[in-house]
Amino acid sequence: MKRTLSLLLALMMIISVFVVVPTTVEAAEDYRAWAQRDSRWSSIRLGSSPCTIGSDGCLVSSVTKLIIQAGFRSADSFNIGTLANWLNSNGGYTSEGYLYWAKPSACVSGFNYYGNLLDYGTYNSSTYNSQLISWVNSGYHITLQVSNGNHWIAIDEAKTKATGQVYIMDSSDGVNADLTLSSRYGTFNSAVAYTGGSSPNLDPDTHYGAEGINFDGTNASNISFFNASIGCWMRNPNSYNIRSYGFYLGTNQDNLVQYTIGKNVKWTDSYIQANLSDYVGRLSQGMTYYYRFFSLTDGYNLSPVYSFTTSGNSTVTFDNIVSSNIDNDNMSIECWARNHQGLNINKYGLYYGTSVNGMNECIEVGNNVSWTDFHINIRIIDQNIEFKPNTTYYYQFFALTDGWNFSNVSSFTTGDYLPTEPPIILLGDVDCDDEVTIIDATCIQRKLANIPIAKFIETAADADEDGGFSIIDATAIQRWLAQLPSNENIGKPSIT
Repeated sequence: MKRTLSLLLALMMIISVFVVVPTTVEAAEDYRAWAQRDSRWSSIRLGSSPCTIGSDGCLVSSVTKLIIQAGFRSADSFNIGTLANWLNSNGGYTSEGYLYWAKPSACVSGFNYYGNLLDYGTYNSSTYNSQLISWVNSGYHITLQVSNGNHWIAIDEAKTKATGQVYIMDSSDGVNADLTLSSRYGTFNSAVAYTGGSSPNLDPDTHYGAEGINFDGTNASNISFFNASIGCWMRNPNSYNIRSYGFYLGTNQDNLVQYTIGKNVKWTDSYIQANLSDYVGRLSQGMTYYYRFFSLTDGYNLSPVYSFTTSGNSTVTFDNIVSSNIDNDNMSIECWARNHQGLNINKYGLYYGTSVNGMNECIEVGNNVSWTDFHINIRIIDQNIEFKPNTTYYYQFFALTDGWNFSNVSSFTTGDYLPTEPPIILLGDVDCDDEVTIIDATCIQRKLANIPIAKFIETAADADEDGGFSIIDATAIQRWLAQLPSNENIGKPSIT
C-alpha cells in the first residue's frame, strides 16, 4: 500500500512521421516518465521503515517531478533517488515511512509547502478539471492522492495549460506521461500543493522550460475529404536535445489530443510533416480541425494554434445507420438518406473494409435519382459478399451529387457463424418474401420508375431469364399469376 499521511500525522508536519533531417543523437530522458520501481532508486528505504521507493515511494516520486517542473533542479543532476537520500539524511520520514510534507522545502530553497487544496474525500476528475487548471494557473504545484488513498501522482502543468485537460505524471510500471487524469483515474481523493519557482509559460512560440524551440512555416496541405498533411519548420538554434516532438489535433481548439512523431533527436533546422490519416485514421468531411506543433526539451515548446477544413458537401446526409442480423442469412446494413436540396444523385451506396483507412470495397446500390428522403437497405448476402468470421468491418454510406457526400464511419464484428451458401430464392420473388405475388411485379415497375424499394433482387426480377429486367418481366409475372402462357420457371427455385 502506498504511504499517505493520516490526519494525526498531518499535525506533525513542519508548516510540486516524416522528417527531412540528418542524424539523431541520444537525448536526456523524460523525467515525467520516471517510475518508482526504476532500479536506480527502487531499493532506497523510506527512513527507518521497511518500506522502499519501489514499494511505497509514489509520493516522493511525485514531489521530485514537481521540483524539476518548477525549475528548481535539472533532471540531469536531480532525480527521485537524490531527494530520497537527502530526506533519509535529514529526518524526512516518520518511523512508518510517511513523508513529512515540508521537508522537501528544506532540501530545495524556494519550493514551499502550501498544504491541502482539497481534504480527503472522493472527487470526480472530469468535474474538477476546471478547478485544478485554475489552481495550476495560480502557480500551485499539485500532487493528487488517488486509488482510494493508496497512491500519489503529480500534475503536468505545461500539458494541462496547453490542452485544457488535466495531464498527469505517474510513477507506476506502465505509461507515466502524456496521459490525462480522467483517462487513468476517474476520481481522486485529495490535492496537496507546493508553491514557488515558475509555472511553464504558455505564450505561443516560447519555450516552457530552460530550452526553447521555435516553429515557422506552419501549413496544412493535400486537404481532401478524409485526410490532410500538416508541416512546419522546427528551429533549434542552440542544438538542444529534443526528447520528443509532434503535434496536437482536434475539432475543439480547447481540447486537442497529442500525437508524437519522433523522439531523441538533436537537430538545428528541420522540417517535420505528418500525414494525419497515419495517426488518427479518417478525418470527417467538411470539418474544421485545429492543430499546433510541440517539442519537449526540458520543458514544452508550442506553436500557435492553426486550423484547416476538410473537403466535402452536406447536400445529402445519412442517419439511422444500423447493421442487423449479423452472422445469419438476413444480415443487412441500412440507413435513411436525406437529399436536402433535391439534387440529382448520380449514384449512391456503401464503402466497406477491415480498417477505417481501408474501406476500398464498394457496393453501388442505385443511380440517377432525385428523391428527398429515402431508405437504403443493403442485404449483404444478395451482394455475394463473404465476410471473414471474428472480424471487425467498417463501412460508410456515400452519395454523389455535384460533390461527394459521406456518412460517419460505422462498424460491426462478425462471429463464428457466417452463411456459407448463397440463398435459394424463387424466380420472380423480387421482394424475397418466399412467394411470387402481384407485389413482385409492382416492385419491378417501381424500380424502373426510380421509386424507393426496401428490397429488390435483380436476379429474381429477370422473370423471362434474358439477363436483365424490364417492364416485360413485370408482365411475365402478371401472366404467370393469371395462369396465362409465360416462363414456366417462374416460382421455381433459382440460386442468386
